[in-house]
Amino acid sequence: MSRFLFATATALAVAALTAPVTAADGGPAPGFAGGAGIASRDGHVHYVALSAGGGTVVAAIDRHGTVMRSNWLPGGFGIPQVANDGTVGGLTRDGSHLLLASYSISPAPEFAIVTTKTLVVGKTIQLKGMWSFDALSPDGRTIYFVQYFLTTSSQRYLVRAYDVEHGRLYKRPVTARTETGKMTGWPVTRATSADGKWAYTLYERSNGTAFVHALDTMRRAAVCIDLPRMGRTANWSSMSISPDGKKLMLGLLDSKGVVAAIDLRTFRVALLN
Repeated sequence: MSRFLFATATALAVAALTAPVTAADGGPAPGFAGGAGIASRDGHVHYVALSAGGGTVVAAIDRHGTVMRSNWLPGGFGIPQVANDGTVGGLTRDGSHLLLASYSISPAPEFAIVTTKTLVVGKTIQLKGMWSFDALSPDGRTIYFVQYFLTTSSQRYLVRAYDVEHGRLYKRPVTARTETGKMTGWPVTRATSADGKWAYTLYERSNGTAFVHALDTMRRAAVCIDLPRMGRTANWSSMSISPDGKKLMLGLLDSKGVVAAIDLRTFRVALLN
C-alpha cells in the first residue's frame, strides 16, 4: 500500500470514529455502517470500511483511535447493517474474519470475506438477483443472506443459508414451520444470544403488525413469533435479551421500559404490567 493511500486510510479511519452511522437511501436492505464500523467482542478493536482512491480502505483501529493496520480493496464495499436502528453484523465470533458487502444489492451483489489479521480478502461471493447480508453462525461456516422479491405493491423476501466451505447456497430456504410463504416487513432492531447461535430480529409490517424472527444459525432453522397489536401501528421499537438469557424483552416507541417478554424456550409472548 502506498504512503498516500495509507495516510488517506489513517485520516479517514480516525475521523470515522465520530462519524454517524448512515442508513440505506431507500431500498429493502438496512444499509451500511458509517465510521463507527463494527467492534470486536471485547471492544478493543473497531473495523471500518470507507471509500478511498476509487475503492475501499479497510482499517483496524484500537480503542485510542490508532490505526493498527489497513488495506485497500478494489470496488465499493461496506460493513452491512442488519437492522434499521444501525445494528451491524459480519464479524465472526472469534474475530478472525469480517464479511463486507458491495454497495449494490442487485443485480449481482458481491460479498468479500476479509481475514482480520491481514485485512486481505480470502474469499468472494457473488449472487444473482437482489441480496443483503443477514447473519453468521458462531463458527463462521454458514452465512445467512436475505433474498428479495420486489413487486410494485409489496416487498417479500426469503432467508437463505450459504455454505462457506463449499461455496454454495443451500437449496432449501430457512423458513419457520408457521410461515406460509415469503416474509414481509422491515427489520427494526436485532439481538443476538450470548453464544452467538441465535439471531433475533424485530420486524414491522406495513399493515401495522410486527413479529420477531428467531434464527437458529447453527441448525439453519427459524421461528416466527407474532407480537400482539398495540394500536393502529406496531410501535414495537426496542428489544434485548435478559441477563439470564432466558427471555427477550421488548419495548414500545412511546412507552418507557419493557412492556412484553418472550420466553426463549417456548417462544410464548407475555405482556407485562
